[in-house]
Parts: sequence; C-alpha cells; structure tokens
Amino acid sequence: MSLGHLWRAVAFLLSLSLSPGITAETIKIAAEDDWIPYARADGTGLANEIIKAAFEAVGINVEYKVVPYARALIPISIKM
Repeated sequence: MSLGHLWRAVAFLLSLSLSPGITAETIKIAAEDDWIPYARADGTGLANEIIKAAFEAVGINVEYKVVPYARALIPISIKM
C-alpha cells in the first residue's frame, strides 16, 4: 500500500465528519490491519492516532474495526 492510499483514506474519513448524516458523538471506522508504522493489527499506529486526534478535536470519539485493507475499501467502492 502506498502513501497515496493513506491520504485517500484520511481524506475520506475526514469527509465523513462533514457529512450531514453523521451526528453521533462516536463513529466507527475501518482501519488497516498491518502497515507498520502507520497501522497495526491491534488498531494502533501513526495514521490511526492522527485520525483519532482530528476527530476528538471536534468532539467525536473514534472506534476502530481492524480489517484487511481490501475489506476497508468495500464501503468506499459501493458509494462511488
């Protein structure tokens, strides 16, 4: 997975915070399962921490569901 994939994922996740349909204080996000140091199988990693901090800055808690990268893209491909 390239750095471009990471930025696309971050942009998608941040766009979710701007969507009118998301009004809950906690959101669930699919997270990459193994791309060290950006994402680890336990749900930690640089990218996960950046995303969590960005959402928490606007009062939204983040819960991660750790899945393989291809599975994380399925909701994106369905909406396109």
